[in-house]
Amino acid sequence: MIGPTGVQASQQTELAVIYIAWNIWKERCRRVFDNKAMSMPQLVLLIKQDIQNWHMAHTLWEE
Repeated sequence: MIGPTGVQASQQTELAVIYIAWNIWKERCRRVFDNKAMSMPQLVLLIKQDIQNWHMAHTLWEE
């Protein structure tokens, strides 16, 4: 089987949910307080980049 399994997969799912919620909240604040908005594809790309950055930093930290 390719990819994470068990506890590791559960932790990665939890982290993805946290990053998605955090970025949606930041977008809400950006729209309300800064009167600016990202498009949906921009927001999705930002979320993916945040998750990739966290994964890279976490991987480097474990080495």
